[in-house]
Amino acid sequence: MCKQVNSNAFVSRFPFETETSTGLEWFAIQVKCRYEERIASVLLDKGFETLAATLKVKTADAGCGKSRALFPGYIFGRFDALYRMPILVTPGVQAIAGFGKRPSPVDANEIAAIRKVLESGEPVEPCTYLEAGDLVEITRGPLTGMRGLLFQQRSSYRIVLSVSLIQRSIKVEVPQNAVMPLRRRPQTVMANHSRSSPAALSSVS
Repeated sequence: MCKQVNSNAFVSRFPFETETSTGLEWFAIQVKCRYEERIASVLLDKGFETLAATLKVKTADAGCGKSRALFPGYIFGRFDALYRMPILVTPGVQAIAGFGKRPSPVDANEIAAIRKVLESGEPVEPCTYLEAGDLVEITRGPLTGMRGLLFQQRSSYRIVLSVSLIQRSIKVEVPQNAVMPLRRRPQTVMANHSRSSPAALSSVS
């Protein structure tokens, strides 16, 4: 299910005269739900580096593969924000996430972490965006060196990786003995934790 970010959206059709180029950066692009992979492919054909963050899942139809978006309604693109119009005029693109009147870049380390998870082949799924919990680092296995929030779900443990700008998260299963605590917070995050009041986020389009 795609969730809309609750915010006072600011809509701009053209770059502001006061904007200056900051070079190529990663941005979160809000798109039509269930079309994430297709729109990412269109932007790729336009010459933009994209990341749809989708996984192939089996269906009841003889195990036929189907794509599932880890960040429903969002893809990521690397481009110069000053020249974003080719992105915005692409069918299915709704906005570029940002604060205030301008798009805000996604941390490149967060993009790298998502790619590492997708390449690892470990079980992964979308989850509620989390802010509280113990920050840990994975010390063994294909995800060694990755840092994220640790919480327990039934009898197993998950690492939560988040994209702060769009307040979306994914979780990947890890052995408890494969993580090392980095920073302890007052309360441990439980699987059903949810945020009651997300920070204001504007959609720049």
